[in-house]
Amino acid sequence: MSTFFMVSVPERFLLECLYYGNSKENAVRSFQEMRQGDLLEVMDQGKYIIGIGWYVMITINSKETVYISIQQLEKAIQEKKIYTLIELELEYCCLKYQIDQALDCKNKELFMKAAKEYKKFLSLKEKSSRAFSVT
Repeated sequence: MSTFFMVSVPERFLLECLYYGNSKENAVRSFQEMRQGDLLEVMDQGKYIIGIGWYVMITINSKETVYISIQQLEKAIQEKKIYTLIELELEYCCLKYQIDQALDCKNKELFMKAAKEYKKFLSLKEKSSRAFSVT
């Protein structure tokens, strides 16, 4: 079973990817640039590299399959650079609620803040919907 994540930050960031090898000495690694809206499918296939640690297979935008370190994946999640699709949906719903509350209370500051974040998550939600739409 796989888990889907989406890159949420507007600035690009790099993930170190493993292409070949089974030890630190012969590992062939490179950096992959992640952009906002990139869809990452984390597969249930892992690889242990001696001297480095665990790597997990991911597919980027249903095109390229690479291995990334589990530590990098966890760091990106903690820094909120990537969200699971359910987290995106939850954040989207919370922001809609905050906007409704701000309108009810006539709180312009809260409305502007929530609306700005809502706009960002709306575009991500649309990208995730397109990725899973049946044509």
